[in-house]
Amino acid sequence: MQENANTLNDTPRLFVSGGRDYSVDLLRSISCFLVVMIHTSKMTVQIHPEELGIVAGSGTWIGLVGYRALFVAPTVLFVMISGIFFLTPQRNVTARKVWSKNIPKLACAYVLWSFIYALYRIYFQMDPVPEVTTKLILQQWIVEPPHLWYIPMMLTLYIMVPIFRCITTSPNNKEVYKYGLLIF
Repeated sequence: MQENANTLNDTPRLFVSGGRDYSVDLLRSISCFLVVMIHTSKMTVQIHPEELGIVAGSGTWIGLVGYRALFVAPTVLFVMISGIFFLTPQRNVTARKVWSKNIPKLACAYVLWSFIYALYRIYFQMDPVPEVTTKLILQQWIVEPPHLWYIPMMLTLYIMVPIFRCITTSPNNKEVYKYGLLIF
């Protein structure tokens, strides 16, 4: 019984049944806050310091560039958090589980939200509002979904989880690293 208790203590809290790792929750909260800031701060999307006549290298320029740099972090944090959940050797993540559970959810989210953004672009960003045809909707839905670029990126990472898990679960196998380098 004592040996089993020591094994549980050696396992990171995130992977013990009922345990939580609050540092991951903190990262999630920071990511969510920064995503909200991205969408509420018009400057991060549309205004570049050069367009305002601000001289590169000046204090104002450094401040604005630094401010904008804060908002590239959420995507990186979400990728890192996904790595924690999918690649840690203590987790039982199988290719079948990723392909049957995670990938379909992201694919459905991509289809739904790209459709919503297509309708938004047609009705609120095109001036004048064009005649709404099936061709226009399909063009905006399939060809023009620029806002959702991160979802195909996450789908690609999920598709590659079995390869990444092979690398992370056998850290001393040099052959696995060689094959990994060849793939990339």
